[in-house]
Amino acid sequence: MLGIDTLDVTGDALGFIKEYKLTYPQLHDREGTSIKKLGVIQYPESFVVDRKGRIAATARGPVDEAWMRRHVAPLLKNA
Repeated sequence: MLGIDTLDVTGDALGFIKEYKLTYPQLHDREGTSIKKLGVIQYPESFVVDRKGRIAATARGPVDEAWMRRHVAPLLKNA
């Protein structure tokens, strides 16, 4: 799991991380380079990347446990 904070004020991003007690690594992309490369059109947007670096699934909007089980769990079985 990796979070990318895009086009955000650093203090706001840090506040969000603290409020939701996020423990996974976070990258700060102030210029929005990542959204251009990935074609992000709304927030939040989630990408599941497989071991070969290919995008295996995407979700525009919030994801839930069922989505994670459907798209992430199968990739972890092959670990």
